[in-house]
Amino acid sequence: MDIRILENAEEIGAAAGRIICDFVNEKPACVLGFATGASPVPTYNYMIEQFNEGKVSFKDVTTFNLDEYCGLPEGHKNSYKTFMFENLFSKVDIDPAKVNFLDGNADEAEESRRYAEAIKAKGGIDIQILGIGRN
Repeated sequence: MDIRILENAEEIGAAAGRIICDFVNEKPACVLGFATGASPVPTYNYMIEQFNEGKVSFKDVTTFNLDEYCGLPEGHKNSYKTFMFENLFSKVDIDPAKVNFLDGNADEAEESRRYAEAIKAKGGIDIQILGIGRN
């Protein structure tokens, strides 16, 4: 296990972002799992910086988001989908057709099965980002 103690959120974001960008460069068609919230934002910022500097491309990456609120309409300002497009996807060259989200308005059991099967069909998730919040 590789344990690192870092000073602040920016250092943590850069360290995590470096791992992700290096992995994407090694395996361009990888599958990444993303989360929302404040803690992954520095990681996303690092990924955007690397993309803007021409050091990484996300065009072949497939993503699955960790979760979604139930009952929010498509495009709602508080949806996780909106969050991810505002904080990462609209700022890099990711193919929107390869971005996957749970449908918060579908039958929960059926949607859970559909999403699990979609992840399985892609061979699983290579790297999953999780947030560590106060709650």
